[in-house]
Amino acid sequence: MSTSIRIQDNAYSRLENNAKGYESVSDTIDRAVSCLEFCDAFEMISGQVESSISTLNDEGITRKKVILVHFQEFTLEKVMLLIKRLHPNHNITYEIEINALMLLVEGKSV
Repeated sequence: MSTSIRIQDNAYSRLENNAKGYESVSDTIDRAVSCLEFCDAFEMISGQVESSISTLNDEGITRKKVILVHFQEFTLEKVMLLIKRLHPNHNITYEIEINALMLLVEGKSV
């Protein structure tokens, strides 16, 4: 089922300019929303990881965090892959549940 929407001409032009190949405007919007979700999820989760690393470094305390999220599983997987790459000195494990991400940050054994 499709829904008609009205957007400003300049927004439509930007969508056309950002289309890849013969991608439809709908596909471009879907890709843009996926990027927006990734950015929002990364901002939320990376803040929690940074907080866990700070607590670990300052107090030596490791706690499992439960973060309530509304993002799709594949978005969370992509975010966690990037976060793990950005923090190679920490062991970051996670479990994705319905509307939640269980997160544990530990220092890596040398």
